[in-house]
Amino acid sequence: MFCSDRASNVRTAVRLAVSLTLVGATVLLPSGPVAGRPVPAPFPVHEYIGFPLPSIGGMDTHVEDINDKGEAVGWGESADGATHAVLWRNGKAVDLGTPGGGSSWAFGINNNSQIVGSTETAEGINVPFLWQEGTMMVLPLRPGYTGGIAYDLNDAGTIVGSLHTAPNSRQSVRWDPGDAEIAPPSILFGGTAALALNEAGVAVGMGEPYGAYASNRGMIWRPGDHPIILDPQGSLWGQIAYDVNEAGVVVGKGNTRSFRWINGVLEDPFRNSSGSEAHAINDAGTIVGKEWYRDGVNSYPRAYVQKGDFAAHLNAIAYPHGKGSYGDAVGINNHRQIAVNTDWSLAGYVQAYLVSPTTSADIGLRWGLYNSWRAGKVYRVNPEFRVGNLSAEQLPKFHIEIWLSDDPVFDAGDKRVRKLVVPPIKPKSERVLRFRYATRKPLVDHFLFAVIDSTNRVPEGDESNNVVRSDQLQF
Repeated sequence: MFCSDRASNVRTAVRLAVSLTLVGATVLLPSGPVAGRPVPAPFPVHEYIGFPLPSIGGMDTHVEDINDKGEAVGWGESADGATHAVLWRNGKAVDLGTPGGGSSWAFGINNNSQIVGSTETAEGINVPFLWQEGTMMVLPLRPGYTGGIAYDLNDAGTIVGSLHTAPNSRQSVRWDPGDAEIAPPSILFGGTAALALNEAGVAVGMGEPYGAYASNRGMIWRPGDHPIILDPQGSLWGQIAYDVNEAGVVVGKGNTRSFRWINGVLEDPFRNSSGSEAHAINDAGTIVGKEWYRDGVNSYPRAYVQKGDFAAHLNAIAYPHGKGSYGDAVGINNHRQIAVNTDWSLAGYVQAYLVSPTTSADIGLRWGLYNSWRAGKVYRVNPEFRVGNLSAEQLPKFHIEIWLSDDPVFDAGDKRVRKLVVPPIKPKSERVLRFRYATRKPLVDHFLFAVIDSTNRVPEGDESNNVVRSDQLQF
């Protein structure tokens, strides 16, 4: 899924954690105070609720894509002011770093947690990258091309993006996964960028200027077929195709309007809108993007999610600075979780949000008794905790991850030690879980963290209370 600002301004942000007490345990929320910056507040919007995404030490966060596990990617500002690609997972912001250059940006993530984007070399040239299992690798280029951007990838590992020889000379390309290494990409269609693709390998983007207005044309490319111009009559100048779902439905923008393309037919999904852009669509056909509105003097973009022929706005946030707040929804997964950027222009920074549908589902967890002892050089701990279904509906099977930390803060330096399966839980009921862990590493003054529903099987109205800390381990 692609955001219209991907090739433009790079923004950044701050990562902290606020602790709250819930059912006798400490819950970490991905937000908190920092000098010179107000604390973003959770916001209810009709049947949605949003929480700010934490940062990696600076002021801004900018999100670009979200997968079905609820993992999101984008970029942020580090503590030293550098712009780095970021992965948001389990309430944490993970700095993906760079392979030697100054800046990096993440644009796409699949359900295997593989990430693509662009990074600067030591010479200041932007090159495409693939990040997987903690390692960032630069993708190969075609002969004659000096750099490029990888925008999206599917679960099979196929990647799409663009290569360039100069800022205004680009070529849409596709990288196919290999057994040992990824080969140089193949050409998709003449144009500026392939921005998204689905599991069938259908890619969309924008092609060469075309028609009387000499503007970009939205394109779709199916494997084994010729590229198709979505608007061959040229009625929508400046057209960009941003996303495509598994049914082959394409969304984007042309002129000042959103469009939805279905089997050769273009339509405006928001006929009641005064101006909009459709940035992403999930497999159920729900569309998100931004819509323009006027306050009597100026026009501002508002993030929206589709509701029939209308747009349900997601900008109803308790902004600490009043007017001057902008919104843009850039991604949606198949659990209807939405990635949103809010530009608090008067405060001078961008804040990324994860917006989830409110449901009655809610999972609670509290740590119970545990046995811990030291046998020679081996430290052993046998913890117990209770998982409760706080809602009136049965919970399906889900997972809980156990992480070990040498301090009371859940962060990127912690180690996952267990992944447990929780069977279905009846309404207003609970289950007791136990496990054993042994290590030669000293565990004195360590903590355990339980990450509830780590694979996002149960979308909850409040996803912020899903990281619960144990008491300090004693031996």
